[in-house]
Amino acid sequence: MATHYCNLCKVEVDAKRRIRARTFIMVLLTGFLWLIVIPLYYKRCPLCKSRFVKEI
Repeated sequence: MATHYCNLCKVEVDAKRRIRARTFIMVLLTGFLWLIVIPLYYKRCPLCKSRFVKEI
């Protein structure tokens, strides 16, 4: 996994996409078409939950 730098935390982190319960609900309601959208989610910092991370 690529290391990213978080501007708010000032540390290098392994940023990940946040997939929560509402994502699974949308997948079920749209007949699994929402799975196309998941790769477009922003990667977020696991410490501060901001999406302002850039790849090093």
